[in-house]
Amino acid sequence: MRRLLLVAALFGAVQSAQAADLPDLPILRGAVSEGLSTSRVNWQGYYIGAQAGVGTSDMNFGGSTRNIAAQLLSGTAMEAAGQVSSWPLLGKTSQRGQGWGGFVGYNSQWDDVVIGVEMSYMHGKFGGTQTDSMERSVAGTVFSDGRPRIIQIKGINLEASFAPNLLYVTNQDKPGFIGRLGTLLGTEKVNIANFNLGRAAPGEDAISLIEIDDPVSDAVLAKVGTIEGVVQAKRLRF
Repeated sequence: MRRLLLVAALFGAVQSAQAADLPDLPILRGAVSEGLSTSRVNWQGYYIGAQAGVGTSDMNFGGSTRNIAAQLLSGTAMEAAGQVSSWPLLGKTSQRGQGWGGFVGYNSQWDDVVIGVEMSYMHGKFGGTQTDSMERSVAGTVFSDGRPRIIQIKGINLEASFAPNLLYVTNQDKPGFIGRLGTLLGTEKVNIANFNLGRAAPGEDAISLIEIDDPVSDAVLAKVGTIEGVVQAKRLRF
């Protein structure tokens, strides 16, 4: 008798049960029926619709010209001396775009199984382009002794001869820089033959062309790059 009453109570609970997250909106989940029912929603048929959207694309073009520039400048004196192909060019850019399109499909239903096929098309432009240019200028002359000399680099006046081994340093013009650079080279047993310095204006960009007896190693060059105020350090050989 107790088992029969328990079954009757459970049956009554099933008749009045309804999922808490299923709203009474037939357009969302199909029709909601009260109690047990053998009816089912028919999803079979064709459908069609339209779509639109907006998007943003972020692109980084940094270094994109390095390989082709290295191939074009391969074997040239400027590439060997200044590694022109590694100079920074281009950069990052963002592009916004819009898109629109449509879709069409067909659903086939077998009992509680629905299989659909859909074709969708979206037309939009989300790409981006970037252009840039870069210029480096070097001026030189030949004095009465017949030896060529560099007299200007990137608009900064200085005077330096084409020695076999040079250390090229660009830096910010700040007090104490020459002392820090000279101390480091002396500590690393690098002998300075001539120190040639020029600057755009007090406190602005400066360039040093340092003639040394022997080429500096990669380790010493890396240490020069860590000196306060240094922007770039390169080895030059002529």
